[in-house]
Amino acid sequence: MNIKFKLFLPFLTLLLIVTLFSFKLIFNKSTDSVIELKNEELLFHKTVSIFTENEVKFKQNNKYIILNFFSTNCEQCINKLSELEHLNKKGIKIYGIMVGENKNNLTTLLNKFGNCFEDILMINYKTYKNIGYNKLPVTIILKDNKIVYKFEDNHKYQLIEKIILNEDRN
Repeated sequence: MNIKFKLFLPFLTLLLIVTLFSFKLIFNKSTDSVIELKNEELLFHKTVSIFTENEVKFKQNNKYIILNFFSTNCEQCINKLSELEHLNKKGIKIYGIMVGENKNNLTTLLNKFGNCFEDILMINYKTYKNIGYNKLPVTIILKDNKIVYKFEDNHKYQLIEKIILNEDRN
């Protein structure tokens, strides 16, 4: 081996290592959001859209929003999408929170069934369990980040709509 190659080899190795770590940082961005439950109020930290990777601001302005925790593997969750679309058409803002999955599964689901969500966040199962849930789907009605109602498993959109309309009249 010649001397020039021996001197160049450590530099080449270092360059390769730096390049690999750079790609890992660029392509392995975490889009997990953090949601915390404290005294029946949901606190949102680092709420990042999985589409834009920008922070999601929940604009409530004394109005209701719906959080729908779902998974693309959950048949009940998928069946609820058409009901959520009905609420969305009535002007109710719905944010999807995908639990413990990757963006590719979501893209496939949205291409097949459409998107009824204002935006979609992603959390891991540990965060989901820390806010007190362990099954899907879960739908929460929020007003000023406070939980007004929560539904687990099977529920009808008519009930959610009725609750929101009755609360708006009061």
